[in-house]
Amino acid sequence: ASSGEKLEDFDLFYPDRMASRILGMGDIQTLAEQAKGAMDDATTKKLEEKFNSGEDFTLEDFLSQLEAMQKMGSMSKMLGMLPGLGQMKNVQKQIENFDDKELIRTQAIVLSMTPGERRDPKILNGTRRARIAGGSGRSVSEVNNLVDRFTQAQKAMKIMRKGGSLPGLPALPNM
Repeated sequence: ASSGEKLEDFDLFYPDRMASRILGMGDIQTLAEQAKGAMDDATTKKLEEKFNSGEDFTLEDFLSQLEAMQKMGSMSKMLGMLPGLGQMKNVQKQIENFDDKELIRTQAIVLSMTPGERRDPKILNGTRRARIAGGSGRSVSEVNNLVDRFTQAQKAMKIMRKGGSLPGLPALPNM
């Protein structure tokens, strides 16, 4: 079955999964299969061990996640497979308007950092951010925005690791 015009938009046809997508209930099985195919077992195991041990998620880890997401195909297609998102009108418009090139721009920013900066973004002062912006062809405000969002994601992971919940989401037991 095809969900688009490109060669990578062809998938095996599973009637129950297709019906679930049409009804806006998502398709977690296909999403999980695509995720498993995009990331090798060693990387997955390393990230899982890092999360369980309490180590901080770094921009190097984030970069490997971005690369895996690119292998999975269109971001709007992946987001459309998440249950419940199809029923939220404002989220549906954001999914449709998502620019897949944003992943490439984000990756350019992270690749313009030194390995030390990727491991510890706290050392990113104004001069370093300007250098990164110049090297990635992006603006300093875009670099600042990425670092701010990444810092928020790190904090959210720490909360989830401790069994807490994020606003609007239920607590995840036995993490």
